[in-house]
Amino acid sequence: MKDIEIKKGEVFLEVKDFNDYMISNYGRVLSLPKKINQKKGSYKYTDRKILNPSVNEKGYHHIRLYKNGKQYTFRVHRLVYSTFVNKIPNGYEINHLDCDKSNNSISNLEICTRQENMNHAVKEGRIKGKKGSSNHFSKFTSSQVKLIRHEYSKGISIRELSENYNVNWCTIQRIVKNKTYVI
Repeated sequence: MKDIEIKKGEVFLEVKDFNDYMISNYGRVLSLPKKINQKKGSYKYTDRKILNPSVNEKGYHHIRLYKNGKQYTFRVHRLVYSTFVNKIPNGYEINHLDCDKSNNSISNLEICTRQENMNHAVKEGRIKGKKGSSNHFSKFTSSQVKLIRHEYSKGISIRELSENYNVNWCTIQRIVKNKTYVI
């Protein structure tokens, strides 16, 4: 049987529902030795080995596991989290704290909502938050924002502008104070 190198502090646990595989707290997947049916009643025996993950178009590592002749594909970070912490509820994501999608160590993973994950990516500079009229929650176009600022500079009050545009006065105040809608 071939030896595999275990890293300092590395722990392997069996992958739930896939007893031919184990995954480590560092995100390495181990295929256990098994007997595989060949043609004409013969068998092939495999050694245990660390599997090499593939990388998808978004940079996430994924691994293919087999059970009863059927292939299943898992994102490694989700497999690590669900094995070492808990099942991931519907609607939740696993965030890489250091923004490195290849670092699937359990200490680098946290469960979060989609919004929390996006906020983290914006905060870390991985993506740019859409501001002003390019944000899909935007109430105004760029030309409307310019008009609101122009009208305010001519003396129309925030309260009157909020009534004219049918929005809360705070929205108008943020626009005229350049807190939102950077143009």
